[in-house]
Amino acid sequence: MLSGPQQRILRWLSGFPVSLEKAWDVDRSLSLPGISEGLGVVRSAIHTPITKLEEEELVFSRMAHVIGGGRRRRKVFHITESGRASITVEEPTESKIGSIIGSPPPLVNLSGREVEQSCIPPALVTGLPGIGKSALLRSLAEGFVSKGEVVLWMRMSPFDSIPELMEQVGYNGSSNDPHAAAMRIARDGYILIIDEIQDVHERHLAAIESFVGHLINSNVQLFIGSRAPPPFEIDIKSITLDMLDHVSALALLPDDIEQEEAELIVERLGGHPLALNLLDRNAPLPEVGEGVREYVKSTVLARLDDEAKKTLNELSLLPIQVNPENIQHQDGLESLDESALLRWEDGVELQHLIRNVQRAMLSENELEQAHSTAVKHWQEVEGKQGRLIEFHHLIQSNDAMLERRMMDELEGICSVSPSAMASLLEDACIRNPRSRQLKRLAAAIAIERNEVQLADQIISELPDGPAKNQLLIRTTLLKGDTTAAEELFDEMESQLSGSELVKARLNRLVIELEDRSPGSNDDEFFNQILKKCGQINISEVDEMIRRSALQVLSMVRHRVYLAQGDKDSANRVLSELKSVLDKGDRHIIRMEALSRIYDGEMIEIESEDLDSQILMLAMVECSQDSEKRAALVSRLIEMKQPLHAARRRVLAGAWTWLSRFDESQRLLALREAISYWKAAGCPRAATAAAEELHRIL
Repeated sequence: MLSGPQQRILRWLSGFPVSLEKAWDVDRSLSLPGISEGLGVVRSAIHTPITKLEEEELVFSRMAHVIGGGRRRRKVFHITESGRASITVEEPTESKIGSIIGSPPPLVNLSGREVEQSCIPPALVTGLPGIGKSALLRSLAEGFVSKGEVVLWMRMSPFDSIPELMEQVGYNGSSNDPHAAAMRIARDGYILIIDEIQDVHERHLAAIESFVGHLINSNVQLFIGSRAPPPFEIDIKSITLDMLDHVSALALLPDDIEQEEAELIVERLGGHPLALNLLDRNAPLPEVGEGVREYVKSTVLARLDDEAKKTLNELSLLPIQVNPENIQHQDGLESLDESALLRWEDGVELQHLIRNVQRAMLSENELEQAHSTAVKHWQEVEGKQGRLIEFHHLIQSNDAMLERRMMDELEGICSVSPSAMASLLEDACIRNPRSRQLKRLAAAIAIERNEVQLADQIISELPDGPAKNQLLIRTTLLKGDTTAAEELFDEMESQLSGSELVKARLNRLVIELEDRSPGSNDDEFFNQILKKCGQINISEVDEMIRRSALQVLSMVRHRVYLAQGDKDSANRVLSELKSVLDKGDRHIIRMEALSRIYDGEMIEIESEDLDSQILMLAMVECSQDSEKRAALVSRLIEMKQPLHAARRRVLAGAWTWLSRFDESQRLLALREAISYWKAAGCPRAATAAAEELHRIL
């Protein structure tokens, strides 16, 4: 007869399809670490029962590549047909099936915590690292799912603020407004879990605190997980997870341990779930009163091989979970995973207790050197995560190239992760308090995130001059004061000459063109734009600036001519620019696509980058097919894209068009359009939408 642990292993493995038996890539849940985590027992508690199951041919093992587990193949287990037939059939329980939206950790079997598992929201769950806060929250979530409820699972990281948390649970295009975000969740009546809230970056602390306050005041059914103490006061009942009780701690240990030995283990490790999971029966137990952190340092980490220590060091420096394929020392992942030192959700990271112990073992000089070494690796990693981690290491290593690299990548990172860039710039400014360039970048990020008050505060610390005025112009426009903005433009231009004056006038021209209601055919406005194009003299600036200026002027003229219906002039401008730029230049490609759209062609667009969004808006303007227009507007609004000024202009345009062809949503659409026009720094377009709303009302 099979033991309880053997039955649980078979049930776990039976949840995976037979097709995985010959797959090259398999889920980590089929490896020993994955099985033990899923069953909620220490690693060593799995070895004996699974070995017996293999001897009885109820399971079999093989070597396979574990997804996200590094380059080496690892041992995984599959259930046999005989194993499936041996599973004791449990009586089905009648239950409703809800769902979890987000990326929760795997559901594990909890030992103990019966009282805590019966708690109701709202509640704050606190405790030491590794004590089981996330596991308890996941168990609570499963209880609500079994009752047919929808649970939203948010996980805080230093790079996240309100928009990123909302995006995790499917609310795309959310603003930084704490009240608006809370209202969206309250309106839908979902259960909400925010885990790891202690990881909020200081840069986003006020926004997250306000968000949580609005959630509580809106009576959202809320659970929050935080290491003690939480980063701010949270006015709901608090549940502190202590060490497991004696019986529950014993239940985590292998069945083949003698009772006396098991009692000693629990006594020495104090019922700490992670510490029990780190148990190595071949290593000495900590002395009485030694503490979990000292046990981790002197026993758990000391026994690691050299490859594992390299991976440990690398992971201890990271601020967020990362794709394991991106880390440099992948060969140590298996050893760390087998030792229960890793957490796996959207990526991989060290258990927080392990990370804290490892970081504390390094001096400031050692940390800076380690970060400096890591920069070289992450510079070669492509994509958003590569740039964010590269910048993190640059900042922490006090690299001399920091300002230049951040300037080079600012626009690209802002377009995909403005909150992360805000966190990184906050760190950079703290480590380099005298850097005016970093402060200017921090102000620019605050403006992109529509944080006007914060931007003004940063700008006030900058010296007077054109650079400061350029930032003040943007905050003034966000406040809707066009008169003051024009005065600042004039003042700034009076302080500049040569190429800097050309760039300032081009910027002013683009801002003016963007600040108009879409589809408007104001010939006087367009003629003024064309006149101003002709007044910008680029003949005396250097070649690189002249080339960029020609590109901007051509794009502005091209858009104006298309809006006026002057296709010949638009084509002439495009041809002239083609003679200067490469055929594959993205601006040429976009202008060619715009010409085709204004000629009546509806083109297929798969991408959702900013250029594609602009093309979709043009199709909305030019299409006569009401269904096509509605589909395009719906797609634009629902896109999963970070909020920055350009994206807000796209959303403002989409809502404006919706107000014109969907009478049933006209009021809602105009209100949304006004909000987005204001947040994009387009006060004239906002005023036009507001006047339309007043006419209807």
